[in-house]
Amino acid sequence: MSLLETTVAAVIVSGAASCSLHLWGLGTTWSQRIDQQRLGSTRLESELVASLARLHNAAGQMDPALPCPEAAERALALLTQTPVTEEGVQRTVQQRGVALLLQLSSTEPPLKRQRLLHPIALGLCRSQPRQALPAPPPDPPLDPPVDVDPATTDPAVTDPTPTDPASTDPATSNPSAPDAAAKDPGSAGSGTDLSATSSTDLARGTVALSQTTAGGNDGTP
Repeated sequence: MSLLETTVAAVIVSGAASCSLHLWGLGTTWSQRIDQQRLGSTRLESELVASLARLHNAAGQMDPALPCPEAAERALALLTQTPVTEEGVQRTVQQRGVALLLQLSSTEPPLKRQRLLHPIALGLCRSQPRQALPAPPPDPPLDPPVDVDPATTDPAVTDPTPTDPASTDPATSNPSAPDAAAKDPGSAGSGTDLSATSSTDLARGTVALSQTTAGGNDGTP
């Protein structure tokens, strides 16, 4: 084997070894990080269980007849004065109305847990009975039915003004309507015959007068 081949083989072996060591280191670091997160989650869960246990123990010493706001203030004071049992865990408690907001966090690894606690769920107070809603007002009474007399609904009875038959006659009520005699064919024909007879008689008298005048001029007696 030549020197060049030996050098190339050594470079390849060293590169493969360094890559393997790097991958092994990454795997080890990832495994350690997972273990730390699991350990931090266990610590947070242990501290949460311990805090809930303290509150449940305090519930047996408190008067359950206390109002829920006062019970929440006592629980807040208890958690604030009690130290944290787990190492590397910080605990903060804030009051949100009647409930308490419990927050647990750790810096290494950075984890955070929170839980909303209500005094009624912890047994520190009792739920207040709900006030009964007022009854709705009664419905107004319905109007009694009104008896209707059939005679009052008859148009002939309710209208006191008599009806004049002449006022309903189309020929009388409508002044623009033509004369009934003009619409009658028989009356129109009689008027024409009378005019023709008068004209004939007038013509006959005129002829007779003309003849008489002519005879006088001729000397006829």
